[in-house]
Amino acid sequence: MPRESKKSAAQLGQEQRDRMALRARAHTAAVSCIGTIPMVSDPARREACRLNLLLFLTTYFPESTGLSPFGEDQKRAISRIGTCIIDGGRFVEAFPRGYAKTTILELAVVWALLYGHRKFTPLFGANEKTATASMDSIKSEFEENDLLLADFPEICFSIKAIDGKPQRGNSQNHKPGDVEGGNPSDDVDPRRTHIEWRSDALVLPSCLVPDGWWTIEGAKPGAPLVEPPGAGGIVITCGLLAASRGMKHKRTSGANQRPDFVFIDDPQKDEQAESPAQVSKLLSILKKSVLKMGGHKNPMAVCCAGTIIQPDDFMDQLLTPRLNPSWQSERIAMVRTWGPAKDTLWLTDYAKIRNSFDPEKIGDQSRAHADAMAFYLAHKKEMDAGHEMAWDFCYFEHIEVSAIQHAYNMLIDDGPDVFASECQNRPKPRIESVSLAPRPIAIASKANNVPRGIILRSHSTLTAFIDVQKAVLPWVVMSFGQGFGGHVVDYGLFPAQSRPYVNISDVKITLQQQFQTPVLETSLMGGMEKLVDVLAHRVFMSEVGTEMRLNLIGIDENWGDSTGIVHTFCQRSKHANIVIPQDGRFYGPQARPIDTYQLKEGERGGYGWLLTKIRNSRHVVCDVNVWKTFAQRRLALPANAPGGWSLFGRSEEHEAFSQQVAAEYPDDHTSRGTGRTVTLWQKLPGRENHGLDLVVGAAVMASTLGVKASLEMSPRRSSVRQQRRKSVSYMF
Repeated sequence: MPRESKKSAAQLGQEQRDRMALRARAHTAAVSCIGTIPMVSDPARREACRLNLLLFLTTYFPESTGLSPFGEDQKRAISRIGTCIIDGGRFVEAFPRGYAKTTILELAVVWALLYGHRKFTPLFGANEKTATASMDSIKSEFEENDLLLADFPEICFSIKAIDGKPQRGNSQNHKPGDVEGGNPSDDVDPRRTHIEWRSDALVLPSCLVPDGWWTIEGAKPGAPLVEPPGAGGIVITCGLLAASRGMKHKRTSGANQRPDFVFIDDPQKDEQAESPAQVSKLLSILKKSVLKMGGHKNPMAVCCAGTIIQPDDFMDQLLTPRLNPSWQSERIAMVRTWGPAKDTLWLTDYAKIRNSFDPEKIGDQSRAHADAMAFYLAHKKEMDAGHEMAWDFCYFEHIEVSAIQHAYNMLIDDGPDVFASECQNRPKPRIESVSLAPRPIAIASKANNVPRGIILRSHSTLTAFIDVQKAVLPWVVMSFGQGFGGHVVDYGLFPAQSRPYVNISDVKITLQQQFQTPVLETSLMGGMEKLVDVLAHRVFMSEVGTEMRLNLIGIDENWGDSTGIVHTFCQRSKHANIVIPQDGRFYGPQARPIDTYQLKEGERGGYGWLLTKIRNSRHVVCDVNVWKTFAQRRLALPANAPGGWSLFGRSEEHEAFSQQVAAEYPDDHTSRGTGRTVTLWQKLPGRENHGLDLVVGAAVMASTLGVKASLEMSPRRSSVRQQRRKSVSYMF
């Protein structure tokens, strides 16, 4: 009996599981089958927008692109996008921030897919994250837009049925409608929609409907079942740097679908725009990979939208017909024409009132802004006269009354540099002839195509500098000539890396690995000995074929515990006659300038440096802030100008190096006690500055050898001991 009871219980349990499985399958079948696709609500409205992108944007998206009338510039750009999608071609637009450039392109993708103008659209952004944001926006319209659901049910009805659950797409099916009016036919088996709903990809459903069902006339009796134009459309996301040459998608018919419409939105980040190498890399990917995705059967449509961040960045070059003649372009400025009141009422009286608040007083800024508004309303006719705006509806309605006021508020609050870039798409060069705030792109632009290792014909002094670090030894060789003109002949890291120059954080081979020792002193000694020996024996050639060797090699003595190690090495080195430690020191506004030091017996001094002894070893002490200012002034000059500095080779070779040279910014400080103002250089967060240290160190070495630039290098104060130094040998 117990055995029989146990068996009955097992059977009962199995039956219960079978019933549960049956209910689950029934539920799945009920959820999976979405029935017959509803009829189009307004065929005439749908057909009217088929070849009119502007009408589509304003009709089907009343809460975004249909909210305010577009300006003429926007309408022209939208027309070009529509023509590009239908006929194929390349179009790039630079819109001011807030001009709906991304929204317009996202909805243009919706238009292209729904009407079947294009079948496969990769969405490219500066990275995968930005591209995914566009994908989410597009999916939201397919899923939530009631007007699209009404007029494009063959797409949106299927998407709505998924209810945000991607797994439902694997089994979703529908009942094809009959030819008399779309009612389900009992003798027709359900068909899979083949919809895919993923975070990085969307494949629109393939639903059968009677032929002519979506047109104004509607389906004709006896019409065969067909797929609507937008069936099976594909959208995927991708970062531009990860663009693939072989991108394709296999359709349900078995055919391979290649991309036919590429959407590129804000393709560059700020740091990429500042790097010539990164700009060159992005352009290369665009031309070699992205533009070749479509094959040779049909012309591909490519639309790119962005903002110009830096002169000669990715967007700026793409918008320049001389550089990229195959691209149609629109460069739209927020303010098309400035009025005569710009430099009077706007940037004087209005700006003064708007900024008249006390930042420490709560609510005072709102008071100042209200006063500025009152001033504007009282003089609106005069202040608005002569201004022409690209879009009259671009302003904050709750705190502003016109697009003109909105533009001036941005100009006053954010400054002319930001406004020129973000609003006018005409960014000002970040580095002028006297600027002390360099950008990496400006540093790299000093490349003069002279081969690596070659000295300029007019230069006669050759120095090197080694920056001591725990993992590696960065080094540079520079030549100098009259007026302190300089040229970076070569640079690198020891031990050598797989790439010519990288950030210290990216090195793969360290000194400890090179010399197989965990002892810091041993690895540093070994590294300096090997590197100095290589540099000292290296024969450099000038442009005229003259052989030159290094006159002097400076070694940084300020890293960690390296001071004693560097001094010991320089004393014992077989190249001691040309090797010298360098001590870069910080002299603030309260400190006594190094140029005012009274020279002792045997010392030598010059502009911002002092050659003296420590631990019975000679070394050079220099004011790093003075010399960083000097170096950046030289780099700010045109490379071929008298006193200008240049780099070997091509600009794209100097990505990491130029980033490091431009890793600090100037900050003037004045001492209340001395009244002295000095320029102090501060490191940008997250940036390495070894490149700047290298060129500064090499320049100081050249100055100790007598290279001069009369404008910056004022003479020392005279003293008996200073006059006596002329008879003292340079070498102790």
